[in-house]
Amino acid sequence: MDESIKMQIETQMKDLPALRSIPILFLSALISKDDQMRKVEEGSHALLAKPVKMAELIAAIESRLAKSKIK
Repeated sequence: MDESIKMQIETQMKDLPALRSIPILFLSALISKDDQMRKVEEGSHALLAKPVKMAELIAAIESRLAKSKIK
């Protein structure tokens, strides 16, 4: 998925009150660990590099769900 499309999806979801609290996880085969961290710092909920390990995916999901319950 093109980077601009990911950002559009994320922006649209943040703009809709009914979707704002839904955590977003992006999976990408074309991202470095540095880019991954930069995206999270910019506000992405999570960006995981493929191939993703099951434990990493589960941890990201649990983390995002826990954070969404706090807000």
